[in-house]
Amino acid sequence: MSNESFENRVAETIRALSPEFQERASHDIESLRRASLLSQRDIEVLVQDSTGDPMLRRIAAWVIGLIHDLSLADSLEKVVEEGQPISFLWEAAKTLSALGKGVTIFKRFLVESRDPEIRKLAAFALGQLRDPSGGELLMRVLRADDEEPSVRGQAAEALGYLGDRSALDVLLSAAKDPVPEVRFWSAFAMGQLGDERALPTLDKMALTDHVRVDGWWEISREAAEAIAEVRKAKDR
Repeated sequence: MSNESFENRVAETIRALSPEFQERASHDIESLRRASLLSQRDIEVLVQDSTGDPMLRRIAAWVIGLIHDLSLADSLEKVVEEGQPISFLWEAAKTLSALGKGVTIFKRFLVESRDPEIRKLAAFALGQLRDPSGGELLMRVLRADDEEPSVRGQAAEALGYLGDRSALDVLLSAAKDPVPEVRFWSAFAMGQLGDERALPTLDKMALTDHVRVDGWWEISREAAEAIAEVRKAKDR
């Protein structure tokens, strides 16, 4: 693909974004343009170059997802498998999960990584991928009392996105967990599952669990919203 064709493809994709995202996207693309790195080959080289500018590498990973370029995604997947700085890995995880890639890698990260932030992004990616093969692993992580709370909370959220009702028992147990973050995301996940069996637990949380989770809101509010989701699912 010629440089001009690639740039046009990127520009057309940005124009299709909602206005709230266009300005930031255009700003990021301009950063690549100023560095003369706005071609398909440039993007591929950027994601592969671990010594490159960290900001530009993150933008390059984002561009791959923006234009849904599966050939570039293959290159990105190989780079991620080798291990990368955490900020780059987060952007790569968002892109790969949006393109349906990386299930095996993220499952391995969740099991083998000693870095809780990498385990957290792995749980995030598995949820976004919505691949049912990740369900058992995510349930195991959620049940692990010795795991970091942020990782367990992310595993609970991911189980909601998977939509597998076999996770309900694990989520019901996690709803009583001493860690507020775990309870919050377990309530969210039960709402996503839409299983009426969760209603008694959610009702109790909505009435009694008024702990506020940093960056979010009270667990009682989240439980109330989950109840609404369950009832909506029942009416469909």
